[in-house]
Amino acid sequence: MAAQRTKPAVAQRPIPHNLPAEESTLGTMLLSLDAARAVVELVTAADFFKPAHGHIFHAITQLLAKPDPRVDVVLVDEQLRQNGLHDEAGGSQFLMELTTATTSIGSAAKYAAIVRNTAVQRRMIATAAQITDLGYMTDDPTTAITRARQLVADLDATRMIHADEPIELIDWSTLHDRGDEYIDGVLMPARWSAWCASAKVGKSTLAVCLTTSVSKGISPLDGTRRDPLTVLYIDAEMGRHDLHERLVDLGHDPAKLTRWHASDLPPKLDTAEGGNAIVAATRQLSAAIVVIDGINGVVSGAEKDDTTWRAFYDCTVRPLKRDGVAVLTLDNLGKDHTLGPRGSSVKLDKADAIVRLTRTDNGIRLQATHRRSTAFDAELTLTAYGLDGTEAVAFRRTSSAWPDGTSDAVALLDQLGLPADAGRNRARQILKDAGRPMSDNLLKAALRYRKSHVETIPLPLEEGPQDETF
Repeated sequence: MAAQRTKPAVAQRPIPHNLPAEESTLGTMLLSLDAARAVVELVTAADFFKPAHGHIFHAITQLLAKPDPRVDVVLVDEQLRQNGLHDEAGGSQFLMELTTATTSIGSAAKYAAIVRNTAVQRRMIATAAQITDLGYMTDDPTTAITRARQLVADLDATRMIHADEPIELIDWSTLHDRGDEYIDGVLMPARWSAWCASAKVGKSTLAVCLTTSVSKGISPLDGTRRDPLTVLYIDAEMGRHDLHERLVDLGHDPAKLTRWHASDLPPKLDTAEGGNAIVAATRQLSAAIVVIDGINGVVSGAEKDDTTWRAFYDCTVRPLKRDGVAVLTLDNLGKDHTLGPRGSSVKLDKADAIVRLTRTDNGIRLQATHRRSTAFDAELTLTAYGLDGTEAVAFRRTSSAWPDGTSDAVALLDQLGLPADAGRNRARQILKDAGRPMSDNLLKAALRYRKSHVETIPLPLEEGPQDETF
């Protein structure tokens, strides 16, 4: 019988390092100023396993920092003497040996990548040891887990690099105009809108109502026609049976919502695996809008832990925004409504708009407490229709006084031949070409007025129970 292979004990395993790569990295730096400049962008003195190599690298960086940077064996030798580390670094003879041992100056970045990656491996081992110690020594597992997460996050900041894979630069030619708001003043491409409200205000009903309308080619706030958009609804709040009931209450046959897709089994979106799964599904569906209902239910970390929400943004929200997707998250307010949503203070710090929802006598009011763009409405009051079962449920923008100058702005847009269904980006371009500037607020009002005065789509009543509550 063949002997069974066993994994060597941790103490018997060699510590990851590569001395030839370290020597070749230093050799290229001694022979080429360009190579030296390239290498210092990839590694630090602490990345070298052999202390003498770290001393030499540090001396080279000191020479590079001078007004007239020059690097060679003689200058590095002298710098090491000034640092009091000449002998510890191996002396003059060792510096000469480094230059003769180098095989290719052009491979400096590849040598440096090996040095960096073995350093990361050593840090992984050290981090694992620290986490192991936490497991043995703590009486508070919650605190220990939080500390362990921070250690891993710190390690991720020093992740391995690959010399053949530089950072990706933006190719502006690949970015096209993704159009205007998907829902005027509420949702727009490549932006994250974070809704928060007390329980039972109706945020889920509103989110479902607005996005199902968009998926059917109806502008939800005025009932006009628009191009349909595909929606992915991630439900971590209601469950499929309640979600089905909500759709029926809104007058829909869920099986006929061909552009509105939902999942009530979301992965954890503060992990790379979970984020990749959502991004892949979004791309497969060509979804323009992703709704995450119940944000606290889609993370694995503690809601009061900063690293949880940084990971959520980095793993899920950022890549969705990069793909031009509009992201809408729904969250509950804490007991003290003045403090905003429950959890860490960094939970929503990267949201493009934070919107608080409150009930009114006949609808819902949306107030933006923070917004990065005036494209988001500062305040929006919606009137609810159909809650008595006489028609399909809908939310419409409550009529209000138009700002001064709206009629003149509308007349100008008509004069310039702007189609009634045109959006803000196209209107801006036409105004710019005509040399007729207009403020954002006035332009928004004029566009909204024009859209509200075209023929709207009647709200069909489909059979199904109607809920008189939100």
